[in-house]
Amino acid sequence: MPSLGSVIARAVVKGSGDILDFDQVQKSISNSVEASLLTGEKPISSLQLGYMAQVAEDSAAGKLRDPDLAIPDAERIKGDIEGILDMRGISRVVEKYKFNNAPETKNVDEADEVVVSMIEDYMAVQPKSELVSRQHKRFLAEQIVLGMREGKFLESILPKGSRDLKFPTKGDDLDIMVDRTIRKADDEAGESDFNLDRQEALEKFIENSVVSHPVYRAISFNPEYDWDSRFAMRNEVAPHYGTEGQANYIALSAVTGKKPEDFIEVSSNISMPDGAKYLYKEELEKIYEINAKARSLGWNPDRYDPDESTLLQLVQDGKLPELESRPMLEALLNIKSSDQPPTIFKGYLSIKNPLDLDDGTWTVDDMFHSTPINPTKNQKSVIMDIVYAIAEQTGKDEVDIVRSPKFQELRESVDKTRDFVDFLSEDIDPFDREFNQFDMVGQIYLDLQRASVNEKFVDFIESFGFDGIRYINKIEPSYVDDFELDAYSYIPFRPEQFKSFGALRFDEADPRMFAAEGGGITRRFAVAKGGKIDKKKMACNKPRRTPSHPKKSHVVKACEGGKEKIIRFGEQGAKTAGKPKAGESARMKAKRKSFKARHARNIKRGKMSAAYWADKVKW
Repeated sequence: MPSLGSVIARAVVKGSGDILDFDQVQKSISNSVEASLLTGEKPISSLQLGYMAQVAEDSAAGKLRDPDLAIPDAERIKGDIEGILDMRGISRVVEKYKFNNAPETKNVDEADEVVVSMIEDYMAVQPKSELVSRQHKRFLAEQIVLGMREGKFLESILPKGSRDLKFPTKGDDLDIMVDRTIRKADDEAGESDFNLDRQEALEKFIENSVVSHPVYRAISFNPEYDWDSRFAMRNEVAPHYGTEGQANYIALSAVTGKKPEDFIEVSSNISMPDGAKYLYKEELEKIYEINAKARSLGWNPDRYDPDESTLLQLVQDGKLPELESRPMLEALLNIKSSDQPPTIFKGYLSIKNPLDLDDGTWTVDDMFHSTPINPTKNQKSVIMDIVYAIAEQTGKDEVDIVRSPKFQELRESVDKTRDFVDFLSEDIDPFDREFNQFDMVGQIYLDLQRASVNEKFVDFIESFGFDGIRYINKIEPSYVDDFELDAYSYIPFRPEQFKSFGALRFDEADPRMFAAEGGGITRRFAVAKGGKIDKKKMACNKPRRTPSHPKKSHVVKACEGGKEKIIRFGEQGAKTAGKPKAGESARMKAKRKSFKARHARNIKRGKMSAAYWADKVKW
């Protein structure tokens, strides 16, 4: 007989129109379903089981129905199932990944297969994307590429430029060849002709470059292509490269979802210009070492079961004394499991004439609307800050720069991007930001459009003779030892300008750069729940926010009738209707009413119920 979790998961997949993946949905909901519904002395009847499946199917399909009062305990069943699916974001995932246009029936050109693959990989790093089936991701990617190439989707808004972006291909065969060649060369005694030729090629590659030492980059999107895919799908001007410390800081931010200074010391270095920051490499690496030690002692978290109790027991038993430090404990409790963990690449840059800028926004459509960090000459936007920098470094007149054809073309493209955002925003819920607001097709088309705008910005800067950007990074700190080199970050404009540390030829005419495997961080991280609560220090019935907890947004010490209980409540990151406000939408009113109806029974239980506090604080 199938388990209750599998019955409900199958109904959810059916309701989604096969958008969702059965195995992943079952893993996501099984524990919660069985804990909520397999209670009481009476077994679940076949009538109730059928009703549970119907509620799950309706919820995934977005259908609203009143409880079927002919079913015993129908209100509780409906409330529990809808609550679990809502907590897992299942209904919102279905809505985001629907394809709402008439599908193209043509086949994707063989030359575009790499673009399809890249978009599939892009979807893989989106929130909750593991719940979506591989077949549906493939279908969406194909439809997006066909729409992009045919130019039929939103033709009046989406500029043609985004159809002409150049994409990399996967370099698997090249990687294997290079890796074997390097291993062979390393095994040979003395310096082989291969190594001598390679060193000579490297020296030629960095000749006249403003940076001759190795640089680093942390990425979690498409690390297996033969050049950085962010040169194609440019979410910013272009990829950033910097110090080893900066790359590891970004990687740790990615795996914990928090700023590393919450766990380790990050200080301002007064000897560096403009307040650059530094951190100690040993402190950062200690987090990874403790993570590995905890796993060797039996801590086994995964995406859906954080195994917090095992970790805290290890601390209590004295087996992990390192975690008696609260910051270190918080670090491990926030480490996340991911299908696309960060990878750190080490290599060399050839940038001969960079435009020197202040740190700031690097998304071009924001440059026209954001105020610079260090404004001069009363300029009101980052783009004018850049115009003045170009003028200062080239001797050209600011007015002539702004009137240049490439600047005007860039401005028009930015305006079209804003129009596109407005178009996509017409029917979205402004309070739900967990899923980046737009449906997946619209989101990727918007990202392609932004990539096109960023490409036009690069063309504009290149027209004045610059081949990259150099800036003092005031956000991501460097290791202390990095300052013996410099604490700058660099933005090369073209993929040819970066070569992996293990590249074969360092040929600047060749865009391929991942010539051997790189990566400083691998799949060794997982999610755990937030930290330990000291009940004695908490006031009674005074809820507080818990932003570091990966699941629950609030905690309270509930006190009533001489009893005390720690209660966590509220879905972390979920946007609720809140208390009634003047002029709020009918949708928000309906959302509040739905919550109160689903949880009415538990709300009535009073202060010792999580539903009571969620209703009081968030609704």
